[in-house]
Amino acid sequence: MTGAPGAPADTAGTVDPDAVAAAATACRTVAGLSGGPAGTVASYLPGRRVVGVRVGDGAVAVHVVGAYGPPVARIGAEVRAAVAPLSGGRAVDVVVEDLTGAEPDGTRPGGRQDPAPPRTSLPPKTPRTQARPTGRGTNR
Repeated sequence: MTGAPGAPADTAGTVDPDAVAAAATACRTVAGLSGGPAGTVASYLPGRRVVGVRVGDGAVAVHVVGAYGPPVARIGAEVRAAVAPLSGGRAVDVVVEDLTGAEPDGTRPGGRQDPAPPRTSLPPKTPRTQARPTGRGTNR
């Protein structure tokens, strides 16, 4: 679109949802993106969609699943700082949909590995020594 010299450029369509998603998921405090309660938070592109990123006229909404540990405000600030250069001058709205105790690579926040779950064993099967009632005759 052409405009008068010195006028702000039209930024519609300049936000790349894939780049926004990559920047958000690269944050240390983010475990992944979220499509929202009904899976409707997405950018619809030809033949596919980018879940967790919605580009609007005035804002870019990023819905994330945060790593358990850091404060939610820190998660939001980190995502906002990573996405702002890619937002085309729009506001960046960050929604932390959920928190998870593990990062995608299986480590806990801070790089600690989750301990192996305790092994439980069932007691050995013992044969039954009493006869089972058949349900015939005496149960009236």
